[in-house]
Formats: sequence, C-alpha cells, structure tokens
Amino acid sequence: MYREFFRLDDYPFRLTADSRYFYMSESHLRAKAYLKYVMHIRDGVAVITGEAGVGKTVLLENILTYMDDEVVVARIKQTQLNTSEFLLAVCLQLDLQPAKINKATLIDEIQRFALRQHYNMKTLVLIVDEAHNLNIDTLEELRMLANLEKFGRKLLQIVLVGQPLLNHTLSPDRKDGLSQMVRLSCHIEPLTIKELGEYIDHRLTVAGKGIKTISIPKDLLSSIMCYTGGVPRLVNILCDMMLIAACLQGSAYIDTACLHGAIKKLSWPVYIKRISYIPKPD
Repeated sequence: MYREFFRLDDYPFRLTADSRYFYMSESHLRAKAYLKYVMHIRDGVAVITGEAGVGKTVLLENILTYMDDEVVVARIKQTQLNTSEFLLAVCLQLDLQPAKINKATLIDEIQRFALRQHYNMKTLVLIVDEAHNLNIDTLEELRMLANLEKFGRKLLQIVLVGQPLLNHTLSPDRKDGLSQMVRLSCHIEPLTIKELGEYIDHRLTVAGKGIKTISIPKDLLSSIMCYTGGVPRLVNILCDMMLIAACLQGSAYIDTACLHGAIKKLSWPVYIKRISYIPKPD
C-alpha cells in the first residue's frame, strides 16, 4: 500500500521471520553466545525464555543457518501434544520410520539414532519451541532423553524455548529431575530505547535496499516504547500502521499525528496496562 509512496523495495515491518531484517540486540547476542556454548559442551538442558514477540524464533533461525554439518537438529514447534505424539514428532523430524507407534518403540528409535550420530562424531540437538505448553508427562520424557549418554558423553542436547512461564515450570525450587538438569538459562529482554531506534532504522534501510527513504523521528521513540514495551513484534505492528497513516494523509513525514492515528486505529492501551492483563502463574 505505501511501498511505492515511500520508494521502498519491500514492506519493512512484516511479521515474518525474514533473516534480512534480523537485528541483533545485546540480549540476542548474549543468548546466541550462550546457546553456542551449551551445544559445544553437550551437557545439561538449555533454556531460552522471553515474552511473545521478542524474537526467539528469529534468533533460532539465525543460529541454525550457521550451524555446520556436525550438528543434526530436530525442531519441534507444536507442543500441545501427549507424550506419544511428541515422541513421534521427534522421530518424524529425524526422518525415522518407527515400526510401532508406542512410547517404548519411539524412545528406542530416538536412542538408536542418537547413538549413530555419536559414533559419527555428530551432535544431535532437539529444539522445542513453545516449551511452556509442554505437559508434565512430556517433560519427564524429555528428562529421560536428556539422560541418554555413552562413555560419559550426552547423546542428545535439548534446548527448550518458551515464554517466561517456562522459568516457573523449571524453577529450582520445584526440585524435580528436569529442573536440576538445566545447565544455564537465558532470558531475552525487549529492546532498550537506544536499540529501538537502531532496530527501526535497520528495517527501514533494508527495505530501501541500503537507502533509508523514510525516517521515524527520534522524538517519537519514547511514545513508541510506551505502547510497545520494546517488543519487536509490537514495534512492527505500530510502525507499519504509522506508515499507513502517513501514506493516507499524503505525507512524506512521520509525525505525532501519524502515531496517534495508528494507536487509535489499533485501540492499544499503553504497554504496562497490556501486560497487567496477563495472568501470573501460581
């Protein structure tokens, strides 16, 4: 709608996980370094958490892109499954064809595959997205898989990725087996005000093929932060609506009127009220 108006090659604030637009904040850098370390030592369970929309999926895509051939990855994105369904999903991700679909057979298939990778000097990594939705029984099976080892080396590196509720589920205070296996955990924070400006500029520059044909003034950043909390997904939605508002007005400049028009159209409360609606875990 506004791409031609602002002389852009693409829409800069799409919600898809396009690697061209990936902005590495300090929090993302820390999480990336942590994941690389955990995968290198192959010991324990890795946990990455963050509010919805902070870029956990994009970070994973970035890391997976640069993994070498010595790493074999199974990635599960659907976690509202029972135990057998979850184990079957892991097998299918590894291109395994189990003879029977029962828990014992599925676990045996995964263990045999992990052993083959171990003998081939490869690291098998199981990444579970939306892990905060896993039920207790499935978490117990993950603990069993994380315990698989040969000659003192873990056969399977597990990475759990989810919203902050996952930290509550795996709290050391619970003293369950899986919580005790968490080697390190890392929380991805929303963007700071400085990162917010850099993030917006980066996406506009990429969409302009290296030329920033439109800018969002710095004096609007505090208001954008007020309504988005620095969460990239919300920033994308708001900034996209601001560009639409400017285009409809026939204005080549983004101003306060565009911001207020976008907020009115979205019917958004300030971010602090938005998160107050989210129920806290018991």
